[in-house]
Amino acid sequence: MKSNGQAPDVAVEVAAALERYATEYMRNVEAPHFLRARKVVIDYFLTLLNKGCRVLDINCGTGIDSIEIARHGHSVKGIDISSAMISFAKESISAGELSGRVEAEVGDYRSLPKPDVLFDSVISNFGGINFAQNLDPVFASVRRNLSDGGLFLVNSVSRFSIMESLTFAIRGKIGKSVRRLSGGTARIGGTYVRLYYHSRASFLRTAELFGFRLVDSFGLNILAPPLWAEDFFRFHPKLAGILEGVDDKIRRVPLIRSAGDFMILVFRKTDGERRSNERPGGSDLTPGS
Repeated sequence: MKSNGQAPDVAVEVAAALERYATEYMRNVEAPHFLRARKVVIDYFLTLLNKGCRVLDINCGTGIDSIEIARHGHSVKGIDISSAMISFAKESISAGELSGRVEAEVGDYRSLPKPDVLFDSVISNFGGINFAQNLDPVFASVRRNLSDGGLFLVNSVSRFSIMESLTFAIRGKIGKSVRRLSGGTARIGGTYVRLYYHSRASFLRTAELFGFRLVDSFGLNILAPPLWAEDFFRFHPKLAGILEGVDDKIRRVPLIRSAGDFMILVFRKTDGERRSNERPGGSDLTPGS
């Protein structure tokens, strides 16, 4: 498997961890607070698609997003580095009688070949991109697969989370309160795997380099607890619901939209390789654009 800017064993390490984690992941994604967060992203993504789009879902995991997108009339190809995740995805696709609309295969999203027919949109949801140390091969790979004017939605674990930092600081765990700023690891499948918390600025610089322009962005779980705080959601559902409602109103506020548990960035592929006079920024999205 190609490394594309990472040590070769990193991709193998991530794949092996996800192999062991796949069954647990299937249970975790069914948690109500996780489903609610996912619905926010997917419902928004669907408003950006024209009828009958071809969508590439990178880091598709068990295919939950691919399947939901396909149910709305789109053709979807899911890619994941884990064969166990893809096996679950194929089972769900078959059970949902969507085999003619969704396909899933093992692949490294950093080194995808150019397809015969380009995709209209690409999505990478809930932190799969945080396994990549270098964003360059990610954007290069997406560019090869995306049609001119197509959209690339990235949902990345944020470099700084207001509520995570506050939670750890209150507990006196100051080191953990700033852990994302220096990078860190996550326990996946019984193994600690390196994660890379890319800043908004890093995404914008790389996007411009590869001919993409930022057209929209917002935060997820800014004042609501981070998704890993399962006990809070379980024991304080009313308060969690209130905080999620506040999030719905503030998720696009410039000063805090990149300080949630996750940040969502939407890029449009420009016609040329790079337009030196065009800087990323602003928002020009309308539903179905």
